[in-house]
Amino acid sequence: MKHLKLILKTLISNNACVEAARTRELKYNIIAIVFALFALFFASMPTCVTGFQQQGGAWLRGYTYSFDTGMMDFGNSAEEKDVTFSLTENSENHRHCLTASDNWNTVMPAHYDGHDNLHFFRSMNKDGTTRILEIFVCNEDSEEGFAKYVADIVNNLDPTEGHDHDIKNSANWLETTKDKDGNDILKPRSTSFLVFGRYNVQGVIFQPDNTNVGSSSYGDYDHVDLTDNLIPTLYTKNNNTKTLEQCQSFFDKVFINPRFRNTWRSTGIILGVDAGIVILMGFLVWLLTRGKNNPFRIYTIWDSQKIAYYASFTPGLIALFGFLMQNMAMMLFILGVGVRVMWLSMRTLRYQAPASN
Repeated sequence: MKHLKLILKTLISNNACVEAARTRELKYNIIAIVFALFALFFASMPTCVTGFQQQGGAWLRGYTYSFDTGMMDFGNSAEEKDVTFSLTENSENHRHCLTASDNWNTVMPAHYDGHDNLHFFRSMNKDGTTRILEIFVCNEDSEEGFAKYVADIVNNLDPTEGHDHDIKNSANWLETTKDKDGNDILKPRSTSFLVFGRYNVQGVIFQPDNTNVGSSSYGDYDHVDLTDNLIPTLYTKNNNTKTLEQCQSFFDKVFINPRFRNTWRSTGIILGVDAGIVILMGFLVWLLTRGKNNPFRIYTIWDSQKIAYYASFTPGLIALFGFLMQNMAMMLFILGVGVRVMWLSMRTLRYQAPASN
């Protein structure tokens, strides 16, 4: 009962943290380590749980600026011209791979026969004056190549490899404007687009006439069902609501792998940073007790580490409030441990020099 009482007191009492850390019994060493591990676990939980709750289709649950209309135009045109996107499993890397039918390069309405034969689909508004959505097919096998392709489109450049972005050769499909001398210049992109790669897909929404990205999502096809034609799963004819729901469901699936990787990467970084902070705080306790005449000089590095371990448990619990304050989730633990250990060092372990006569 005495031991349990002391352990529980460490939650609120700095003196108890020091007393428990200085107790030489093995169980106090084990409990100190367990407290530190639980503290790190609690501190990382808000980021980890929130990360796994992210949905890839969330980018289409806000303002979509006629994205659904553009997808219906695309679906109707593909159906009319018998264009298909097949999704098969690559026998070498066992990843789901997308292949557009050969007629994609000849029958889609916005193909551009320039230097590198860029082919894409463009949806326009009813009066044909505003671009709603552009859809590209990228044949790059590597993620680096796909990322460069997407980056060029974001920057309103021709993404085909080796193209010199010559405005004279590209002006018939790139958005352009006039400079003060009347010459054609590239206009910053403000048209939403989708890029279907062999293994990856990226979607970006722009607010019309606004060059800032409104929302976006990306991922791969590994959790999307294999099919001879993916396009019908992305739209329903004459039904905007259903089309948008299908696209949301599609991006929920393609985002599964990136969500898994991003969440574990973020959680690992947080665990590493938080563990480093706890160890650093323990080392600071040891440094602050090194005075020549300091009675706490008898504390070893391991004693100081255990003090920090016991002191970290309560900040770990406080860090759970990160579920309510997402922007502060990572800082709650760091601030909590830092404040508590420094307060402990200045108050509980502060050396008081004897008064001189």
